[in-house]
Amino acid sequence: MLNGIGGRTIKEAKDNMTHAESLQWAEYINKRGSLNLARRVDRGFAMLSKWILTVNGHKAEIEDFLPRSERVSEDQIAKPEDVLNLFKGIASRNNQLKTKRVRNGE
Repeated sequence: MLNGIGGRTIKEAKDNMTHAESLQWAEYINKRGSLNLARRVDRGFAMLSKWILTVNGHKAEIEDFLPRSERVSEDQIAKPEDVLNLFKGIASRNNQLKTKRVRNGE
């Protein structure tokens, strides 16, 4: 789970994540890939399977070994700016809530 977010609802996570933290997570995801452990394991085994076949003279792609749900076309893959815009929206909502709390004296 994300640092400080594990076990919380999406609303609680949005309320508590700062803009700076969302940028850090976007950078991490861009560099390291999915935060979903199952997908990371699936991808690791797919890479190993591809390597074994390649070493033995066969042609294969990593996608040949991934679960069907992970096979996506290029137009379905989120671009870094899409992820950044998502996190900017979360940060904006977070700032609005903080402003509202200050006005209400919380």
